[in-house]
Amino acid sequence: MASVRKLVETAQDAVNAPSTVYPLAFWEVMAKRCIQSMHLLNPLELAIVARAFDTHSVELKSRLDVYGQIAKYASGMTNFPGVAILIFTDILPRRIPSEKVDLTDLFKMLGRQLANVLFEVSAAHALRILEALTKVGVRDPPLCQRVARKVYVQLWVPDALDSDDLARAASIMAAQEHRDLPVLLAITNAASLACEDNPSTSTARAGEAVLAALDALTVDGAEEVERLRVATAAARSSLGDHS
Repeated sequence: MASVRKLVETAQDAVNAPSTVYPLAFWEVMAKRCIQSMHLLNPLELAIVARAFDTHSVELKSRLDVYGQIAKYASGMTNFPGVAILIFTDILPRRIPSEKVDLTDLFKMLGRQLANVLFEVSAAHALRILEALTKVGVRDPPLCQRVARKVYVQLWVPDALDSDDLARAASIMAAQEHRDLPVLLAITNAASLACEDNPSTSTARAGEAVLAALDALTVDGAEEVERLRVATAAARSSLGDHS
């Protein structure tokens, strides 16, 4: 067994020093002690450990599968802070092979936890969490509605959401089959403004992604949609990109 405080402090030091090269022996000992003491860690401490190993892209033998153990213990926990949910949904799908561990149940639970702490995360981070849930097959209409409304409010805040966030929001709503017209049309307007004010490959792609989501949700004929089609085409044309 190891001191929980020492383990967490060591993990946090590793997170804070992403360019530092630690020897493999360090990570092997760290992994062993974390696995042995995992039942003593709370959700945030588990998230810090996960971030430490992920930041340094540590490759260890299967018997030292820190990520798998984290997923196992997290499944039985409650009271997740927003930042821990963000870290788990970012790291675990990248680090745990889907054929090895099914994350669906864990992510369903994390979605329910997020609903209780949605105020702790930004709209952009809420979208990233919901995107991760969507990718593993989780459908959560109440959570999607709450995230959509959080996005809607942030659309009126300058620079709160970028063009990638707009594309992500529309695509997630389509994947979750959440047809909220006021939110969708507000996203459409924001994407049009982005294309008009800053024509670039990024804004054009975002416009196309929003249009694809609108098509999937059979939202068409509205003035806002036609404006976005024109703005996206103009952004492409100004870049000399006719693909």
